Amino acid sequence: MQFKAASLGFIIFVFSLTAIADESNQKNYGVSFDSFNGLYIRKVLNESAMIYAGIDLNNTQTSDSFGNSSGNSYSASIGARHYITSNQLSKFINLELLRGYSRFSYTGSDDSQATGTSANVSYGIEYFISPNVSIEGKAGISMHWSESSSASGTNLHRSTSFPTTNIAITYYW
Repeated sequence: MQFKAASLGFIIFVFSLTAIADESNQKNYGVSFDSFNGLYIRKVLNESAMIYAGIDLNNTQTSDSFGNSSGNSYSASIGARHYITSNQLSKFINLELLRGYSRFSYTGSDDSQATGTSANVSYGIEYFISPNVSIEGKAGISMHWSESSSASGTNLHRSTSFPTTNIAITYYW
């Protein structure tokens, strides 16, 4: 986690040096570092629309009175964004579909694995700290469908999460 935070700080420092760059730069593509565990590629379609795709990787280890557990999860997502305003502080609505897989190991118990699909709708703001670097935050609602399996059987699960939140830093070129 410290490495990720240091990397994010380095990226902000390096790309904020571009603040003196020409404002008329065309921003057709972007790369985002999302919530300390995701990497996304963005394609700007026009002044008010963008599409993107990316991957998220998580590694979890916990220890409590029930024992130790560890797990990995992987997900891929695609999304579209509509900008309501487009300036240094832009407002947007975001739609995203996500497909993921996770596997967990428990001390003294069976391993489990799950696959899931999520649909997210969120509202957010994107602030350009330089002509090519932005930082954003968004919040919204998520619907999730998953199927998990372990030695004890298979479970189907549906849930709705509100609010879901997210932050990202993006470099455009």
